[in-house]
Amino acid sequence: MTTATNHTSDNLLLGLTTFRACMREQGRPCPSLATLHRWIAEGVGGVKLKTQMVGGRRFTTLTWFKEFNAEIQQIREFRRPK
Repeated sequence: MTTATNHTSDNLLLGLTTFRACMREQGRPCPSLATLHRWIAEGVGGVKLKTQMVGGRRFTTLTWFKEFNAEIQQIREFRRPK
């Protein structure tokens, strides 16, 4: 039996450097490693980027990044002057 891995899966755990390369490959804006670490540690508007530690390294997924981005957008829209 063979198993195929879908490397474009949004739920695949990606190291932060690999995550950045994947973003670039998809033509998306690519945050710096320092920015990713700040989003993980401090967050934006109380929202932190979800990660998982594996063997002392941090990993995230495109799904977690999309969720993080969506929550930030909601906060910005709520705070936008009317």
